Amino acid sequence: MMIQDNPSADLYDQLRGAVLAVRPTDAPNVDRYAKTYAITKKDDGGKLQGGAYVYVHPGWAYIDLVWVDSRARGKGVGRRLMEEAEAEAQRRGCHSAYLWTQDYEAPGFYEKLGYRKFVELDNFIPGHQRIGFMKRIAE
Repeated sequence: MMIQDNPSADLYDQLRGAVLAVRPTDAPNVDRYAKTYAITKKDDGGKLQGGAYVYVHPGWAYIDLVWVDSRARGKGVGRRLMEEAEAEAQRRGCHSAYLWTQDYEAPGFYEKLGYRKFVELDNFIPGHQRIGFMKRIAE
């Protein structure tokens, strides 16, 4: 046995390929369906004010990253990014969205947008929680 810190992307690809090779032939390969998109907001000078990066799987959108520049916070930029991310997910056939955040990041923001907690992992980072949120975005 060998433990490798910071293993290479090649090793990941090798292991991933091995896992896929032994799956039953009728098992869905979720990665085959995964698509990504980003929503960005720039100021009049072209400087990035915020953005969201989203993965789309069959029926589900995984909102991986959401960021708003500190000077743009409190002005509705984050809300508009999330609304647009959800609307685009709906256009791409998603019925639900989910995301992860930490207790020191923005759980209240997501709750205000109608997301509900589906899990809390205590001490994920010592003294802090990692929180999973989800929201039904379409019927």
